[in-house]
Amino acid sequence: MVVVKSWFQRGIKKLSLSFLIALLASVPAWADDQDDSSLVDYLSGMDNVSADFDQTISDVFGRIVEVSSGTVAIQKPRARWETTSPYPQVLLLNDKALEVYDPDLEQVTQRDISEGWEQVPLALLIGDAGDIGQHFTIERELYEEDLAVFTLTPNSPNAVFEFVELTIQKNKLTRITIRDQGAQETVVSLRNYQSDVVLESDLFKLDLPPHTDVIRG
Repeated sequence: MVVVKSWFQRGIKKLSLSFLIALLASVPAWADDQDDSSLVDYLSGMDNVSADFDQTISDVFGRIVEVSSGTVAIQKPRARWETTSPYPQVLLLNDKALEVYDPDLEQVTQRDISEGWEQVPLALLIGDAGDIGQHFTIERELYEEDLAVFTLTPNSPNAVFEFVELTIQKNKLTRITIRDQGAQETVVSLRNYQSDVVLESDLFKLDLPPHTDVIRG
């Protein structure tokens, strides 16, 4: 049985979600006429970036049920989300597949996500940002000189989450809030953001020990 330890994996399995969205880049000036174009411009610039993250998951009553931290890296169309505390876990994602490696369980789970916009919000970061308007209704709820908050509501009734909220302050993605269909809420805070970093190709490959169980879903 696969142990679900992260929001990425929850999203894939249509359980409580804690995605996605992680990451950063310098962004161009916000457009004043369309919320869609502002966000598309920002997401289009997200490439060769890295950051540390802190993640908190709260239940429907606002009680914290899980806290974790780690690192994230994006080199389109690939991403790596690595949890270092309280347990190790590595998630590798591209535009076609997701791999979840649990060292303590000695297993890796592989899943096809070629149509993952509504099931894997991380696709927002590595996919074609120009397609975002086809999958989400976008609202810019707050706009100031150095602060913008975007709420993305999935158009599909089969989406595993109710909305994703992105807070961008001083040209950095600083906070991601995701509420799943069960009203569980995940907040991801990003720190130590770096853009235009050199990311080795091996970072997006798994070096699995012998006898690792492979589960395909």
